[in-house]
Amino acid sequence: MEWTGLVRSLLPKDKISQWNAVRLILAAQHILFYALPGRGAKFEDDEWQVVVDRCMLSRNEVAALKKYGGFKPYIAITWAMEEARSQTEAQSRSDESLNRDLGQGMREEIIHSQFREVAFRFRAHCGQIISLLQEPVPFPYFHLLNVMIFMQLCLTAYTLAARFGPDEWYFATAVMVLISIFLLGIQGLAVQLSNPIGDFNLEKFMAASFNDAVAYLKEDSFRPTGDKVAEPEARIPLFTADHQVGQSQEEASAAWCKPRSAARRKALKALAASTKKSDTLPSPALSRRTPAREAGTVYDL
Repeated sequence: MEWTGLVRSLLPKDKISQWNAVRLILAAQHILFYALPGRGAKFEDDEWQVVVDRCMLSRNEVAALKKYGGFKPYIAITWAMEEARSQTEAQSRSDESLNRDLGQGMREEIIHSQFREVAFRFRAHCGQIISLLQEPVPFPYFHLLNVMIFMQLCLTAYTLAARFGPDEWYFATAVMVLISIFLLGIQGLAVQLSNPIGDFNLEKFMAASFNDAVAYLKEDSFRPTGDKVAEPEARIPLFTADHQVGQSQEEASAAWCKPRSAARRKALKALAASTKKSDTLPSPALSRRTPAREAGTVYDL
C-alpha cells in the first residue's frame, strides 16, 4: 500500500498509468509467494496463467520472466521502478510551464528516490523470507533433541516411580504428565521452526493486497477544499463560538464523548437545548446557525 500511495499522489492521475505502475509490484508479490520453498518452489504454467488472469502481467512479460534464470520477483520490482521513472519524466515533459532545467531534474530524482526506497525495502523483505525458509532446523539438532527428550522422559518416569511408590501413584502420574507436555512441546516447537509460515492462507493475503490496491486507485471522491468550508454545517475548532464557522463549547464536549455512552447522550441533549435557546435570541453572534450556508462558501477566516 505504501507503493500504491506514492503512485496515487505523485504520478499522473490517469487510471491506466496508475495501474501500470502498481500491477508490477503486485505481480512480484505473487511470484514470491507462489514459489516459496515448501509450497511447490516452482512456477508452473497454471500459476503464470493466474497472474495473467488477474491483470498483473502481459503474456510477453510472462515469457520474459520465464526465460530469466535469476530471482524473478526482483525483475518485476525493477520493471515497476522503470515504469514509475518513465511516468515521472513524461509528466514533466507534458507540463509546458516547467523547463527542463536542473531544478526539474532534481524534482524527478527526488520523486523516483521515494519509489526506489520502497522497492528496495520490498526486495529486502523478499530475500529475508526466502532465506528464512531455506534454513530449517538442522537434522542433527532435531535428532539429538529427540534422543534427549526420550532419555529425559525415561529417567523422569523411573525416578518418580522409585520416589513415590505404588501408594502415591496419582501424584507421580500428574507430575509425569506435566513434564511430558513441556518436553514434547519443545519438540513441536522445533518442527514449527522448520516452516515458520505454516498454514498461512497466502491466497487470502494476496487477494486482500490486490483488492486494497484496486480500491485505493478507484477512490476519487475527495476534492481539496483550501480556504473553503467542506460542507454547509462544517465547524472549525480554531475559532470560538462567536465566529461564523467556530465551534461552541457544547459542540466540542459532545464531539469528545465516547460513542454510544451516557455522557454523549447527555452532551447531545445539552447541545440541542443550547441550540434551541440560541435560535430565539436576536444576538448577531448566535445568528450564524440559522441561515443555511452553501458548501464551498469562502468565509472571512
